[in-house]
Amino acid sequence: MRRLNLLLALFLTASACSDESQEEEPLGWTVMDAGVSTQDSNVQGQDALALDAAQDLGLGDGQWGPGGDSGPSDVGSPDGSMIEPDAVVEEDAPVDPGPAINEGWIGGSCAQDADCDFAEGFCFTEDQGFPSGMCSVPCDLYCPDEEGMVMSFCIGAESAEVSAPPGLCTTRCSFEESDWGCRLGYQCAMLPRFNDPATVVQACIPESVSIPEPIEPSSCQEQLFEAGVSFTQASNPMESPEGFPDLICDIQDPILIGGVIHGVSYRYASLNAQAKSMFVSCELGLALSKMSKVLAENNVTDVIHSGTYNCRVIGGTSKLSQHGLANALDVAALVTSAGDYFEVLADWEFTDSPVTEAGSFLKWFAEEMYIEWIFNIILTPNYNAAHADHFHLDLTPGAHSLQ
Repeated sequence: MRRLNLLLALFLTASACSDESQEEEPLGWTVMDAGVSTQDSNVQGQDALALDAAQDLGLGDGQWGPGGDSGPSDVGSPDGSMIEPDAVVEEDAPVDPGPAINEGWIGGSCAQDADCDFAEGFCFTEDQGFPSGMCSVPCDLYCPDEEGMVMSFCIGAESAEVSAPPGLCTTRCSFEESDWGCRLGYQCAMLPRFNDPATVVQACIPESVSIPEPIEPSSCQEQLFEAGVSFTQASNPMESPEGFPDLICDIQDPILIGGVIHGVSYRYASLNAQAKSMFVSCELGLALSKMSKVLAENNVTDVIHSGTYNCRVIGGTSKLSQHGLANALDVAALVTSAGDYFEVLADWEFTDSPVTEAGSFLKWFAEEMYIEWIFNIILTPNYNAAHADHFHLDLTPGAHSLQ
């Protein structure tokens, strides 16, 4: 089962910044629903990518829903035989539902249709092969989502080994809710979207369902899965920066990584923003996993960022930015469990010996990313004026610098 889960686990912004030694002018950006930003002048080819990502997340159209028995004894009888217990085990005893995921919503447990009290809701029962029952709704392509609940996904009836409806909604896998991503009795599987088989997402189906052997995950994706990071395999946009048709933003091993990593929430531009998935290369996903562990150990709960992927060149050059390869993240602020808001623009101190708590913490963070070699290039406000409001962190091959 572990091997199967590993094979099945294959689970999408940028602010103006330079990622090399050359300076570049500040660039504008616009916000897209999927948490992917793009320059105002560079939206060609990205609209479809962002829309698909947003729809994948159930956000593209802005729709949010309504809102003990000790068992047999091991003591032997005098003649060496085992004493049989008097207790009778009920063959049809209900299955322990385990983690309560999406109760009263898609993917939650149920005994009858009335337990799924939302538009078009119905119950797949235990008799139909769904442990503790599962609420669902019919779907043709997309499923509704409710704030605070694990997101849903539209799969074909054959994926759950039922005859109707043709398309049904289940939960996506969430490793924040359980170690294996689903409720007890359910497995996390890479499943195609109903009526859109090219889109494949981690989703939950009963453990009794047989699933085909998936495409082998990359070594990087295996590492992410072992680290317990939620992600979805993504498509490579293969687009060109505006004005540079001969350059291609070719993303190696692209994924859509969950917006909460090891308990740290990644929010775009504002603490009030939702923690949404980010389009990154798998290698950047690994770096974010390592960074999140360091931050969580130091009581950081939120990262306010200003982008990952943006198909563009470094300002004043004809060289692709690391943002154009989805290999970079810009960090604007860090928030702690105590409520401290450490903002690069307001709190960075241009000195080797900061005197404030905020300045010291930000300096520690930049140096830690360098010392632990989590990122290859770290650019701070010390680098140039274009970086006054953020840290630029990237994975430039062969580099190792903090400026």
